[in-house]
Amino acid sequence: MLARHENMARAIPVTSVFTASFVLHALALLRNCAPAKAVGSKTINFILKEQGRDGLWRGLASPKVPPDIDSICCVLASFGKWNVTLDYDLFIRRLLGYRLDGGAFFTFVLDTDPGIVPLQNDIDWVVNANVLFFFSSLGHQLPEVEAYLEEVVARDLFTGGSKYYPSPFAFTYCLSRAVVDGRAQRLAKLLDRLSWYVRSAQESDPGFGSPLDAALAVATLVNCGTEPHRLEKAVGRLVEIQERDGGWPLACFFEGPQGYYYGSRALTTAVAMEALAKYQSRQP
Repeated sequence: MLARHENMARAIPVTSVFTASFVLHALALLRNCAPAKAVGSKTINFILKEQGRDGLWRGLASPKVPPDIDSICCVLASFGKWNVTLDYDLFIRRLLGYRLDGGAFFTFVLDTDPGIVPLQNDIDWVVNANVLFFFSSLGHQLPEVEAYLEEVVARDLFTGGSKYYPSPFAFTYCLSRAVVDGRAQRLAKLLDRLSWYVRSAQESDPGFGSPLDAALAVATLVNCGTEPHRLEKAVGRLVEIQERDGGWPLACFFEGPQGYYYGSRALTTAVAMEALAKYQSRQP
């Protein structure tokens, strides 16, 4: 869904490969369940059909937006969880060309669509957490990106959101996901800091803000290894806001370069399912 305001009022439908990648990642935890496996298969087919002629993906199904590193890495990481056969090393070699002086990764791939008006190519720490997620899941180390993300955490830069992600919980979730699900173990030392930040935020707002923020926060805490008994209130709150049809409400996830805001019920629901599935798996 797309809206002009962060509260997602009067949102209109859009097709998003980026959102689909998060749904696919969450469903990988439940792929032994027949309905989840069926939805996952359909999601994979949808994403493959949206692959551009250049072999890359755009966050939105539109020829007017360039490919973005965020969507590409999230798609490929989720494909890996479902054992989709691709030449992942080819993507890695290609993506390594879109970095600032060999360090942190840019957000957009701007050399494949000359007809598109160039965008300012920013460095975003959530994007780089997702890049690390993909690379680490294949055993490739990115020491420069790790150093960049360590600095973001050490200086608390993430607490005010990022260029494209208004909520700090987007970063805590994506980085903790990279460490735990992507096996970026060299940054495991940052999990205590992320957990502390989320628990501190809970003290001032037990609901964490939006429904998506609640799901991202709970998923972060589970990823950080928080003891199940310390998660009961947060998990209870997340369950309380589940709607009658089984899904969770729409909320903003990211802001596009044109100033529009994006989110979906499917995204909120997927992250909530991931958080609850991981929580349940760690119960005594």
